[in-house]
Amino acid sequence: MMQCFWSITLLILASSSGLAAGPVYVSDQNVGKIWRLEDLNSDGDALDVDEQTLWSDGFTNVAELEIDGSVVYAIDHGNTLGSNQIVQLTDLNLDGDALDFGEKLIWAEGMNEPQGISRGLGADWFVTEFIDDQVWRFRDTNLDGDVMDDGEKHLFAINIDGARSVLARSGDVLVTASSGNQVHRLVDLNEDGDALDASENQVITPTINDVRGLITDGKGGVYFASQSSNTVYRGSDFNQDGDVLDLAETLSYADDVFGAINGPWGMTSFSKGQILLADQLDGQVLLVTDITGDDDALDLGEVKVWADGIGAPVDLVFEAGPVGDLDLDGDIDNDDLIHFCGVFGLTGTPVEFDLDDDGAVAISDLEFLLLQLGTLRGDLSGPDGIGLLDGTVDILDFGILSGNFGKIVSATYLDGNLNKDHVIDIEDFAILAGNFGQLISKPTTPTPEPATASLLTIGLVLLLRANRSMSPYQLNWVPSHLLRRTRP
Repeated sequence: MMQCFWSITLLILASSSGLAAGPVYVSDQNVGKIWRLEDLNSDGDALDVDEQTLWSDGFTNVAELEIDGSVVYAIDHGNTLGSNQIVQLTDLNLDGDALDFGEKLIWAEGMNEPQGISRGLGADWFVTEFIDDQVWRFRDTNLDGDVMDDGEKHLFAINIDGARSVLARSGDVLVTASSGNQVHRLVDLNEDGDALDASENQVITPTINDVRGLITDGKGGVYFASQSSNTVYRGSDFNQDGDVLDLAETLSYADDVFGAINGPWGMTSFSKGQILLADQLDGQVLLVTDITGDDDALDLGEVKVWADGIGAPVDLVFEAGPVGDLDLDGDIDNDDLIHFCGVFGLTGTPVEFDLDDDGAVAISDLEFLLLQLGTLRGDLSGPDGIGLLDGTVDILDFGILSGNFGKIVSATYLDGNLNKDHVIDIEDFAILAGNFGQLISKPTTPTPEPATASLLTIGLVLLLRANRSMSPYQLNWVPSHLLRRTRP
């Protein structure tokens, strides 16, 4: 898996072009507005005429944002009437803003200075409360479009000193303690709906002054910013022990030496591993790109101004492409499959990997992604044999699987690890055989042609002989139609 991890890193961060086309929404705390930014002329920024427009206004003190599809959730906090609430913003008439009647609705209220919001798996949402140092879990149980009814708000965690930014992932929730200068990891170990019990709230970072702005790096790690030191850090849990406290697990990713970062706050993932960063004190949005491929953006030219003149930007969200576009380049392709294989199973998998929206990141999401690519599990390459899927499960794919049979630890989907258990074995062969020659429109339990079945059976025997440590009972994983005699 580590081999796949580093290969994915290079693939995703190598490109500094090909920016995603979707709009970016930025909260401006100075004027209580949200701006819509878009690189309309594809010149790599949103600095040109008509590329920055007003999207929503009327906020007392707009803070962090979250997005679900094209619906934006914005926190408005303060001590005046109508504040300390979360609003739901939707451009219903598709005129490029959410300024019209019915496009700004109250989604939640009754909190003491909410700051951060993050969508979790399934129907869960998480909101931080800065003054009371706690986190709330929301769920719209009656599906009426808000979380203001009885039983829809539950206390999730306490004792987070200055709880500000929050990031829900598969299996945990991360929260910045901006007064405590640390990041907390919240895990509901006993599955009672909260992280209030012993060992469910742990500090996972070294001291990071005035920490805020959490986003995933898409590979099991996370980015967070220190506003007072003008630095973006990257935390990578290499040994999968649940924290980033070990040697080289928390490193500077971008700073103000070449990047002119001044008061960083919120961030959002952008196209091909890039980051957009809200630079609050200079009123800018910065584009952060690892151009050199050295796993940071500390070099000259790797941080540049993407938008300017915003006042005091706090947070930003990017309206991504279709479900399954995991590298945020606007389409679904083999790169997204490679991205999925490099992250699935790691601690802290992003919630965006729950592609079928069933509340879990699982094999069903791999199936979903493959269907979007027009193929099934077992399709490992195309005619050129270099990993470009051709939409069929055939003898070329069998050759790849058999060549990697018995491979462990670093085995990826494209190696033949079809069930993502980190080893290529007879279970993977059974999946490939079950989909051999299959078209998506046909039933999912095909019977191969007799000659093909014979070839696969012979191949299976050879694989078993090559791996003598495999016990006979594992033959139970082989489809019965491949163990029957076939006529020539």
